[in-house]
Parts: sequence; C-alpha cells; structure tokens
Amino acid sequence: MENFIKTLKHEKITLEESFNYSFDILKINRKKFLVPLLLLTGIYILASIFRVFITKENDTGNFYLLMYTLIVAIVGYVIYAGIKIEVTNFIENGQKIDNPINSGSRVMKKVIICGILYYAILILIGTIAGFFIAFSILLATTSKMAAIFFLSIVTIIMVVVITFIFIKLSFFQNIYYVRNLDLVSSFRYSVHIIKGYFIKVLLTKIVFLILNLILSVPIFLINVFMIPSKNIYFIIIGIVIQGIVYLLMFFFNFIAVFIISLFYLNAEYLDLKVVKDNNN
Repeated sequence: MENFIKTLKHEKITLEESFNYSFDILKINRKKFLVPLLLLTGIYILASIFRVFITKENDTGNFYLLMYTLIVAIVGYVIYAGIKIEVTNFIENGQKIDNPINSGSRVMKKVIICGILYYAILILIGTIAGFFIAFSILLATTSKMAAIFFLSIVTIIMVVVITFIFIKLSFFQNIYYVRNLDLVSSFRYSVHIIKGYFIKVLLTKIVFLILNLILSVPIFLINVFMIPSKNIYFIIIGIVIQGIVYLLMFFFNFIAVFIISLFYLNAEYLDLKVVKDNNN
C-alpha cells in the first residue's frame, strides 16, 4: 500500500491519477481480465440470440430466458466482486492478480446477499414510485397541472435522494467483500470514509453512466429491428455488432470498478492514518 501511496502526486488520489492507474492495472494484468471480459460478453451475446428466437407467445421460452438472465446477473456479480478483491490485493500487498472469477466464487455467499439487497432496494423504489404515480393519477382528475407539478417534484426529489444514498454506499461492496465486517458495519464504514470522495465518485459514475447509455443505443436499435427480422444475415450482423458493443461496455465497466476501488483504498488508508495519528 505504501508503494501505491508514494506514486500519487497528492495525498488524495485525483480523478486523472485514478483513470491512469486503472488503465495501468488493466494493461499489466490484461491476461487475467481477458477471460472474465470475454465470458461476460459471450453470455450477453447468447442472451441476444435467445431474445431473437424466443417470442412472447412462447411462455416456456420466456421462462428459460428469465432463468438465464438471473444466471447472467449472478455471474456478473461474481466477476465484479472478484475484481474488487484482486485489485485490493494488488494494491495493498503487491500480489499478482488471480482470476477474478475464482476470487468472486470464494465469497459467493456475500455476493448473493448483495444481489438480494440490490433487488430488494429496486423493488422498494418501484413500490414507492408506483404509490406516487397512483396518487398523481387521482390528482389529475382534479387538476392535470397540479398532477404534473406534483409528479415532477417527487421525481426530482427521488432521483436526488436515491443518487445520494447509492453514492454514499459506493464503497460498501469493497468493504464487505474484502474486510471481515458484517453488513451493518460495512454500510457505516462506507458512509464514513466516502466523505472526501463523494464528488469524485459521483463524477466517475456520471461519466460511465453516459458511456453506457451511449453504448446501449446501438444495442436497443439492433434489437428493435433484429428480433422481428426473418433475415438470418441481418440477425448475424446484428449479433456481431452487439458483441463488439458489449465488449466495449464491459471494458469500461471494469475500468469503473478499478477507479472506485482505488478511491476506496485511498480513503481507507487516510482514515486509518488519522486514527493512528490520534492514538499516538
């Protein structure tokens, strides 16, 4: 860890340093990250193929597609968990990066818990949003302008609150997977050490969100025309293009995980340094 800190120009890692160092990590360990990168790309291409040949009228097919989607989600969680663990070992102890799939599999129980929490939060948010939408529909019977104004204000508030909460908990998974802490302690520590990194994490997530949205456009357009298409050549070309886009998307997602992990390690190091200085 000390060697990593010495490479920084500032006590707190900057956005530029985090981007540069993340690309260096990927470059140095490209062989270790190539397999999970290709694996994620491959299973998403298979999902695209399933969507082309499974129609809404085929209930059995849709069930298998749902099950496959859940499997894909679990694989993704395992890989990203493994990346967080391996980056920490690489920075802290100078260890060579192992296969992230193996590392993520070793904390499978924690991965499943995080996945359940994530979907539970999404369901809760959806339920709250549904309540406000229902209320605005009732309000619209009296005044459409009042309903639009109410729904707009509520939407802005919810977006701000949700963004604030998710940014505050950006270090949670790193802490939970790497440190021997329980759920509550991991939540608290994430909120505690992110104080000086909130804006950096927010900007990072915005940048990669925009990149993902841009990359999602060709995937969406291809699906719109490819799914109802009967032309096998058009389907093949569409799948190849989607494969390239998915490869780029996961590449950037890996970089985003590296950057957040670097912020976390720097924040934790400085926090422990303050505690050590206070004790002395």
